[in-house]
Amino acid sequence: MGSLKSYNRFQQDVLKLHQAYNVNYLQAEYNYAASAAQMAAKWNDFEQDGDQYDLQYRTAADEKVRESHYALHNTTLPPSDPFWNEYMPPLDWNCRCTVVQVRKGKYPRSNNAEAVNKGQIATTRLDKNGVNRTAMFRFNPGKQKVIFPEKHPYFKVQQGVKDIVNALINQGEWEDIPVSSGSVKVSPLHGKKERKNNIAIASYYSEKYSFDYKLLPVSLSHRTADALNETLNIKQEFKLNNTPTKSAIDNALRRAKGQASNIVIQINSDISAGDLTDAIKNRVRRSSGISEIWIKRGDFDAMYPRKDILVDSFKIQWD
Repeated sequence: MGSLKSYNRFQQDVLKLHQAYNVNYLQAEYNYAASAAQMAAKWNDFEQDGDQYDLQYRTAADEKVRESHYALHNTTLPPSDPFWNEYMPPLDWNCRCTVVQVRKGKYPRSNNAEAVNKGQIATTRLDKNGVNRTAMFRFNPGKQKVIFPEKHPYFKVQQGVKDIVNALINQGEWEDIPVSSGSVKVSPLHGKKERKNNIAIASYYSEKYSFDYKLLPVSLSHRTADALNETLNIKQEFKLNNTPTKSAIDNALRRAKGQASNIVIQINSDISAGDLTDAIKNRVRRSSGISEIWIKRGDFDAMYPRKDILVDSFKIQWD
């Protein structure tokens, strides 16, 4: 909308998508992206004036400035000098350096070779394998019109992750699924393999009980719930049962309990109500994290809170 989103709001928006994200990294990435965007905007203005003015590199000039960056302080060169192709700040995470226009002749121009050498030192930090982790900052956001360069490690990912990154661009465009009552919205980052089945389950409960559902984005770092039932304000994990055995039910519940305490099981097998009852009672007794289990089988559905399941007389009956 033409203005900078505050970091607090940005963090809240990101954590809705990826709850386990390292917030220390996030702060540094936010600062870098904001600074790179601002420098790109400044470069656009510099280009309008051409070499009418010189450009001068300046640090924040305080005790927090990196020594290698301070070595560049007051470096003065015209905008056409190739130095600015690679050493336009920010030159590292949380770099606060900037570039300003100065009147020609007010400051002596720097030697290009010396300036480039200082720029190389400022953007060299070798890891234990001898890889320079800061070489990726050698570019000009305004000239290349990007915030993160192609050589940035963000982009060294498998195609499956690239698909998710691409979907992030449209993360606000949740798909509305047509239902006769309630609502179902699907995140563009929802799991592709389970999307069809999860839509079917959410649509069933939405139409029958007027629930509002959101099918949530997947996480690359931790297990997350499939859905948010906004009406009841609970997260739910959807599981399909295609094998008519107690062990299949137990395995499904063991996997689900790490994703949500409320579990919905769609029964597609011919498992008996008795075997289903036994499997659920045994698993709930051993798993304190399960608060409620919903069972759906054809047109039959029932909701069983933990306290009811733990009663000796608990029994599932769909006949």
